Amino acid sequence: MFSDPESNIPAKCSLCKTELFQLTVEIQLNQDQLDVYMMYLAQSKAAEGERIMHCPFCKYFEIWTKENSLNFFYCKKKECKKASCSICFNTFKTPKNEKFYTGSEVEELKSSHGMLSHLKCYEYKDLKKEWDEAIENGNKVFCPECGHGGINNSFCTHIACAKCNTQYCYICGLPESKLNKSKAGNIFRHNDDWNTNKKRCP
Repeated sequence: MFSDPESNIPAKCSLCKTELFQLTVEIQLNQDQLDVYMMYLAQSKAAEGERIMHCPFCKYFEIWTKENSLNFFYCKKKECKKASCSICFNTFKTPKNEKFYTGSEVEELKSSHGMLSHLKCYEYKDLKKEWDEAIENGNKVFCPECGHGGINNSFCTHIACAKCNTQYCYICGLPESKLNKSKAGNIFRHNDDWNTNKKRCP
């Protein structure tokens, strides 16, 4: 479920894709898993123009508007309370008194790992977003029917789309209806004689 949260949260029946009762899911998870699940659930329910921002060091998260240009995240969880950059996710120290900075605190702010150094991160945020998306999409094969990206974690080379349930080959990306199969006819026979038949996948 957590390997592809975009597809699997809210949790759904693997056959009919009907969303499961929330309590049914929650009682199966330990506290750490539940915290992560609730974050992804909130993300799936976010309204247009909203995004989930989370602390890199604990399970605390907030809902931000996409227009929010801040790149500093201040965790409000009592046990954490860390400040971090929302672009590179590294932490930095914050002054004890927001109205008066000591000399050492000013030096800390200006240091190579200080708060002000992360203003550079904001300049490259769009480039980092493109990089992250390229890495993520590099592990996916997109459904030939609806375009939803899927990750296959099993040894099988075929996959069912989590969004529209289309069966397709994880190697070549063709839907089952267009696969070259042996006489047995099902999707698993797209592998038969792959070493001698160029139309079939290993």
